[in-house]
Amino acid sequence: MSKSKKETIQYLTDLMGVVQNAYFKGRDLGVMVHESPLESSAAICIDLYHFGGDGKPVCEGLNPCVITCDEEFTMTGNVFCMCYDPEDEVTPLVFGFEGDEDYQRFMEIDPEDMPEQSLQNVVAWLENAMKPAEPEKFRNDVTSFFFYMWNAWCEEECKVVFKGDFWPHFWNKWCHFCEKHSRFGAVEEFYAELSNDNRDKLVKRSLEVYDGNHDKRY
Repeated sequence: MSKSKKETIQYLTDLMGVVQNAYFKGRDLGVMVHESPLESSAAICIDLYHFGGDGKPVCEGLNPCVITCDEEFTMTGNVFCMCYDPEDEVTPLVFGFEGDEDYQRFMEIDPEDMPEQSLQNVVAWLENAMKPAEPEKFRNDVTSFFFYMWNAWCEEECKVVFKGDFWPHFWNKWCHFCEKHSRFGAVEEFYAELSNDNRDKLVKRSLEVYDGNHDKRY
């Protein structure tokens, strides 16, 4: 067995140790964890297929997967789970395997018998699954509206928002408030003078153009 494969197996074993510790502390790491049918009460298993979804493997190289036993005898089948038992000092990590039509039975496979690429694929999948979900970005619509009115609002934008023959009415109203308050002070009174329907039109357009203080057109 190559040094790189040994390192991959050790790293995957360490990852499973993290998952096992988190599971028994009630934390969610984004993977389907079960308490293992192994004799140890501390053992866990992780599904390597999309349980409750499309049923496909979580990564390439698991179905079909060519298992090499005793460095010469091979079997092809489906690797569908991996189990971790921290109390097993010899082989803490094993894979659940079901052979093809010649070996249709459940077997526990040592990671040394797995293809190295399949192990690396499992590592990549598990690392990604364990990443915390990105927090949803808060969008401040008020900021977007004001930056739109301060920086983008113009006669052409008025035509876009208030389509048809009535846009000059709104543009004249805007110009009146600008003369009265300056551009920065006109926004509030202009908005207050609009009907709810026309306010919705203006705000909708502002969110199309601005995200916070960022002009999405550039």
